[in-house]
Formats: sequence, C-alpha cells, structure tokens
Amino acid sequence: MKRLIFLTSLFIVFIQKAQSQANYPILFLENQFEKIIKEVNSKEPNTDASDIFWKAQALRKIGKDSRALVLLKESTQRFVQQEKLNLLYIDILFDNSMYTKAEPLIDKVLLSDSTNFDLLQKKILISEFNLKYNKAIDILNKAIEHDSLNIFYLSHLGDNYKRIDNTILSGYYYKKAYKQNKYNLNIAKKLIGYYLKKNPAKAVNICDTILNTDSLNIAFLRYKAFAFFKMKKFKEALNGYQKIYSLGDSSVSVLKKIGISRYKIDDFDGSQLYLEQALKKDTTDSEITFYYGCSYAYSPYKYRALRYFFKTIELLEPNKQVLVAIYDQIAFTYRNIHEYDKSLDYYQKIYKLDPSKSKCLFSIASIYDNNLKQKVKAKEYYELFLARVGASLLADTTAKPGKVTYVNSAIHSIKEINEELFFEGKLNNSKKKK
Repeated sequence: MKRLIFLTSLFIVFIQKAQSQANYPILFLENQFEKIIKEVNSKEPNTDASDIFWKAQALRKIGKDSRALVLLKESTQRFVQQEKLNLLYIDILFDNSMYTKAEPLIDKVLLSDSTNFDLLQKKILISEFNLKYNKAIDILNKAIEHDSLNIFYLSHLGDNYKRIDNTILSGYYYKKAYKQNKYNLNIAKKLIGYYLKKNPAKAVNICDTILNTDSLNIAFLRYKAFAFFKMKKFKEALNGYQKIYSLGDSSVSVLKKIGISRYKIDDFDGSQLYLEQALKKDTTDSEITFYYGCSYAYSPYKYRALRYFFKTIELLEPNKQVLVAIYDQIAFTYRNIHEYDKSLDYYQKIYKLDPSKSKCLFSIASIYDNNLKQKVKAKEYYELFLARVGASLLADTTAKPGKVTYVNSAIHSIKEINEELFFEGKLNNSKKKK
C-alpha cells in the first residue's frame, strides 16, 4: 500500500512537472517572463535543462542578459550534452559582442554539426570583425561546398575578396549571388558598386530591374544617375538627379551633380543656379567652387570666375592633373576678359607643369596671333606646337581630313602669317631672329 502511494505521488509530481514545462512556451508567447522565472526558481535545486533554457530566454527578454549568461555558463557545464543550452549561450554572447568567448563554443558545436548555417554565419562574421578576411574566405569556401547557392556565403565571399583587393573574384561571387535573387537590394547594391568601377552601363541595368518594381527607390535612382554621370551621359544623369530633387532630396551631392551636369550640356545659367545653392550649404567643396567658377566663365560676369578658381586652389592641395585643369580655366577666363598677359602666364604655367599639354602652346600662339597681333611670336608658338603635338592628334587629322583640328589650323595660320610677313618685308627678319 505504501509503495502504491509513493508511486502515485511520484507520478503526480512528474505530471505536474511535465505540465509546468509544457506551459513555458505558452507563457513565453504571452510575454509572462517573470512568471517563467518564478516557476523555475520554485523548482530549484531540481531544475533540468529545459527549465534553464526557458529561464534564460525569459531573462533575455526582460533585458537581463548578464544574469542569463551566468546561468548558462554554469548550466552548460552541468548539462554537457544539451546542445540547446549551448546554442542559446552562443546567441547571447554573440549579441553582446563577446566574440572571444563565443568563438571556442561555436567551434565545439561545429565538431558535431559542421554544416550548421547559423553557427557558420556567426564564425564568418567574427572573422570579419577581427579583420581576418583570409580566414573568413577559408570558412566560406568550405561552407559553400555543401551549399553552393547560399546567398549569404556568396555575397560574403564577394565582400572578403573585395577587402583583400581581389576584384576579379569579388565580382565573380557578387554576380553568382545576384543570379539567385535579382531583387535582393543588398546584393544588388554590392554588384552595382562593382560595376560602377568596371562597367557603369551594367549598373544601370541592375538599377532598372529594381526600379521596375519600385520606381521611387531613392537609393537606386541615385545609383542610376551616378552611373550615367560616370559614363559622361550628362543629359541622362541630369534627368535622374532632377527626379531625385523633385522627390525632396536637395542635398549638396544632388545639387552639385545637377549643376555639373547642366554645365556639361552647356546650360551655364542653370548650372550656376544649382551650384550656388550647393555652395550655400557647403563652402568647402572644391568641386563645387571649380564648376561654379566655370559657369561664370561663360556668363557676362566672367571676372567672377577667377575668384572661385583661386578659391578651389585654396581648398585643396591639387595634384598636377587637377591644377592643370584649374589653370586652364583661369587662362581661358583671363583671355575672355581681355587680360592677355595674365592668360599667357597661366598657359605657360600649364606647359611647365605638364609638357604633354601641347594644346596650351596653340592657345599661346592664338593669343599672340589674334589678340596681341604679334605675328612673329605667334608663328614661333604655332611651330613649337606642331613640333610637340602628339602622334595621336596627327593620326586623327589623317583619319578625318575634313575635320578642323588644331593641327591644320596651326598649319593654316603659319601660312597666313608668312604671307603677311612677306608682304611687309619682315619674313627674312623673322627667320634671322629665329
């Protein structure tokens, strides 16, 4: 009789315990986290792995991760074979950026579950966080053997190859990831970034795929407009940036691109209007000051251009190529406002900086010829230009004989100057001086 009573009481306890544990998921869904904790505490010290799991989950939900970690650290040693506890412990460590502690536990679980995506994902992200890109690539290459179409693996292979400057493999894996889902915005952005450097036209195609389903997606409107800008298709770029502007984006970047695009299609007044707005928002952007100056160079107020060209030089320490471009605009502006000596000075500076810029010799000759009427000096620079002109320009003249080029213009000018000097009796004198 006593044995029957004992067995009955034991069965009741077992049923109560089972019912209690069965209630944990329901209580959890009802957000009754304190009740779960209270019920588990009431069972101590006779708690099992399931009790610990739900208590840790409840602690996590009420923001007590540190208590959950202490509980799980002790419990994973007590219930060694309970993978569910190990996985929860890893999750909370990872979410709290405790990667040093999480990684060895991840490795331990992966020994018995080598294809666990969640754990492999965490291990890859930890390697990337620690800047161990080659290690991440090794993990990814092994993982992809078992799951060759996994977008996470493919895109992160692209990311990590990009980080070690292997653009070929980076692009290869971005393309593979994109093929799996052409509407994944994150993958699309990565492949667009790759194509903007290699083939902007393909970047436009990817943008169109997204914009066909979401025509007002600002991010992809920006990418598309910038791709056209990179291809020097400034009308198309302008249309894109104007649409972005009409949608409420009046950022410096958008105003600047509209201004430059308008300048490139010879809409100098429109260029000036948008660049002025951009300049009010950012007075330190050298690109804005340069093109704002350029827009003035074609206006009735040409002298104002100089202020912004000099401002551009102040704002940066230009490399030779940038300085040549700025000096060219300064020389052009001085010529347009009839300050020829200053224009000559800047063309000379260009040639001194970069002797390959033979066109500036033609400009010097043209000023001496058409503005200063110093024919002997003009002839000297036309001849110097012809002596220094690149083979490619000569080849262009041969290929397109009907096209007026600097070369045949110089030849024609020399012929006219020789005729003038001959009739003035100065031709022989010019030769002697030379």
